[in-house]
Amino acid sequence: MFPISWFFPYPRPLADVDRQFLSGLKRSFSNTESTLAWSDLWPVLLLAALLLLIVFLFWLAFRPKPSSLGGVEPEETVEEPEQVEEIIRRSVDLRAVYDVEIQDPAYKETYRGPILGVGPGGAIEMEMGKYTDLNLDFVNRPARVAFRMSRRGRQFFFQFETQTLGVGLASLGRRKERGLRLRMPQRLVVGQKRRHLRVEPTGSLRFKVHLMAPESTVEPIPLNHFRKIHETEVMDLSTGGMQVKITARSGEIKVRPGRPVHVYFKLPVADLDEPGLVSEQFLLAEVVSVDRRDPGRRVFSRAMDDRTPAPHLIRLRFTGVGEIKRPEKVVFFRRATPVSFNAISRWLQAYQRRLIQLEKGTFRRPDRPQNIYPRKEWNIECKYPGRPPGREGK
Repeated sequence: MFPISWFFPYPRPLADVDRQFLSGLKRSFSNTESTLAWSDLWPVLLLAALLLLIVFLFWLAFRPKPSSLGGVEPEETVEEPEQVEEIIRRSVDLRAVYDVEIQDPAYKETYRGPILGVGPGGAIEMEMGKYTDLNLDFVNRPARVAFRMSRRGRQFFFQFETQTLGVGLASLGRRKERGLRLRMPQRLVVGQKRRHLRVEPTGSLRFKVHLMAPESTVEPIPLNHFRKIHETEVMDLSTGGMQVKITARSGEIKVRPGRPVHVYFKLPVADLDEPGLVSEQFLLAEVVSVDRRDPGRRVFSRAMDDRTPAPHLIRLRFTGVGEIKRPEKVVFFRRATPVSFNAISRWLQAYQRRLIQLEKGTFRRPDRPQNIYPRKEWNIECKYPGRPPGREGK
């Protein structure tokens, strides 16, 4: 009756598809593939490169410049003249103290004084005070300068190399002060930017640290009521705390994180050539961490390794300072304030200057001993005449 395809319109077999249409479509794709070459792509690539160049130039023009105090990473060099002058003028406002090392064997001292200002010609004027040798002219001498600035509880350390321009009178308000003139540096090197300057004493400046525990915390505490817990070796020191090392088994460590401990040590001051340094320190500290440093790969179980002696690093944070009363042989502890550790701060600065002197070979050597007595021949006349020869025994 009726064909089935009227009611169920199935797709036509492949053999019935228009072969002419398929062949034409195939030829169109083959022609496009054959005609597409690199010569057709270079305008697109050139446009993409031009867009990238424009984006890069905009980034260079409008990128945020690092701040002279807060945006420079540690151990980075500031070379932009505007930023260098901004840092120097900020040090004038904060009355920063400059340490000047003259790179000349004739200048044996480290000259220290506050900065007075920046002159009209861009010369830095630093208060000179008194210096020993008045025959030194300080003209066109290479110098290395270091200073620090404090801002919002943080310390920023800077160093630069420059030349001296001589010594003269600098205007300071209504009076004149003797000042050393320095050429404006071309770059500044930013040192540590941590809250507290940290040094690692080495050689003859390394010292022992005693961790103490009192029998009673009622003040004043007699000195003979302290017992020594550990005798440790200092690893680093700052005005905020210190790190010490002890080699022992883990079970023998008697300090725990979060617990208070009393710290006693003597700072070596003989080799620093700085008068007025305080050596003896008795402080109250809090144990921040106790870290075991295994000397090698674990061989036995953890319990067995804990019974093996190994270095332990103990991090301490200073919380109080002690005042020793020698006649009464007692000690008082008071809560730490920003000025409680000035003695340690002065020692750290003297240590830093010592490192600079050793690096440049400009540290003060002891003077050659001289004979203070006049070199005159002594004319001694014998009170009694000598005996003739051969008559000594008679």
